[in-house]
Amino acid sequence: MSTDGSNRSGQSAYCIRCRMHASLCLCADIQPLNTRTQVAIIMHETEQWRMSNTGYLATLMLRNSVLRIHGERGRMLDVHDWFEPTHRVFVLFPDVHARVLDPQLAEEDDRPLRLIVPDGTWRQARRMVRRVAGLAKVPRVTLPEGLASKYCLRKRQSTGGMCTFEAISEALCLLEGAHLHAPLVHVLSRFVERLLWHRGLLPAEKVTGGILESALQFRSDIGRGIPADSF
Repeated sequence: MSTDGSNRSGQSAYCIRCRMHASLCLCADIQPLNTRTQVAIIMHETEQWRMSNTGYLATLMLRNSVLRIHGERGRMLDVHDWFEPTHRVFVLFPDVHARVLDPQLAEEDDRPLRLIVPDGTWRQARRMVRRVAGLAKVPRVTLPEGLASKYCLRKRQSTGGMCTFEAISEALCLLEGAHLHAPLVHVLSRFVERLLWHRGLLPAEKVTGGILESALQFRSDIGRGIPADSF
């Protein structure tokens, strides 16, 4: 799913689907999953430019998912169509009054769930939950305590904090079953390993599946000053 189209800079080209450099493309590992629960992501506008963002990756793995951007200048985000009674709607965000997710939640009503997930830093996520019209009235759900994050591309901003992809993965496993865990973890692990290697923090021999020669050349080009417009 890589392309050598118009998205070029020097000798580099990027995959239009996974947004990774073509030599690090994840598309072969991305096998979209079917879920009854719809995941609706509200991404802070600054996140769409960050290669370490995992919310977009989650939409590639989940067929029943949608993504909208919050904070774009001159545009007011409207998610009122997400509140239609065809679904039971919850916001995945910790709160003293939030219900801890469990399998029973999905069984209490015949309607499918819609899980709204803010995607940004903790500070940005708190603001989005308060400021996006209608979200303040939506009941909140949270993950059980004690879950450990393996995401290491950013400094954690809270004890026990998880990246967006991990939080979505844990939530779906609780609601729909542990069979979703392995394929989701597989893709996130590949994503993290390749970006750690790109940053010089993981040896190539420890990257699952190895690193293509073209990726080695790509990193060498960046070291010599050839720009990469997306990485």
